[in-house]
Amino acid sequence: MGIRPLRAGAQYVPPDTSAAGQARDSLGGFESTGEIAGSAIAQIDSRAGSANSVSVEVANEVAELRALPLILWWNGEGDKPKLRPGWALLNTTTKEMEFAE
Repeated sequence: MGIRPLRAGAQYVPPDTSAAGQARDSLGGFESTGEIAGSAIAQIDSRAGSANSVSVEVANEVAELRALPLILWWNGEGDKPKLRPGWALLNTTTKEMEFAE
């Protein structure tokens, strides 16, 4: 970084190094990180239905996969996916896991 001369009439304002200034900077970073995380979770929720249907189709068609555990995602809206023995359902809204009997 180089030194930039002040323009005529401009005053130098030193960077805010106080605890309050640092807290404001940190808060801005946290808000940005929270927005990114929220966006990622929304994308996962929006794709969960199609991902579940593909997982179920593959498990139905590949005999070796029928015996393996499968975890389906559900956001609590719409039709609840039906579970088979050995499968589990993660409700992304309540963060609860339900297991098939």
